[in-house]
Amino acid sequence: MFALVGIVITDDTFYQLAQPNVPIRIEMRGRTIHVEGQVFRFQMSLFEEKLLNGGGIIPLYKKFGNRLFRVAVEDAEADDGAASCATASTDCGSAGKAVDVAW
Repeated sequence: MFALVGIVITDDTFYQLAQPNVPIRIEMRGRTIHVEGQVFRFQMSLFEEKLLNGGGIIPLYKKFGNRLFRVAVEDAEADDGAASCATASTDCGSAGKAVDVAW
């Protein structure tokens, strides 16, 4: 299983293709990973996205203290009914970039 920035890929084909020195492109907006011409979809919860956009758990804990999870849950409840971050039509804080990570 591959886990990076809250991304989990369980498709064995991904591991066959993602070998050392093979370029990988992650597109947060579309929730896809591109490797060797194949596309793998992933999901990210609103909570995970907020942690990522906030710089991680430590900076957010410094900002909100022990209220961190309560604040994140309240925000998620307020966003109920909004487009999911797992859909390709939602920006999800990608700052308008088509490609967020590539190596």
